[in-house]
Amino acid sequence: RRTISLLILDLIGATAAGLRSPLADAARKSALEAYGEGLISIWLTEDRSSVVGAAMANSAAASALDIDD
Repeated sequence: RRTISLLILDLIGATAAGLRSPLADAARKSALEAYGEGLISIWLTEDRSSVVGAAMANSAAASALDIDD
């Protein structure tokens, strides 16, 4: 349980750090353009997209700086 909690915190930190990177910004814009607005949150923003669009934008932000475990 502790390991899972630490991994989630790592993911949140990596996402926050990478959120304003050019890669994450491009992925968020592309996701909104390709998949439109929806109900799923794009983390740490006010944007929402479809499940696929949010997954695309969120994963790009989390891995943008290559600091996540």
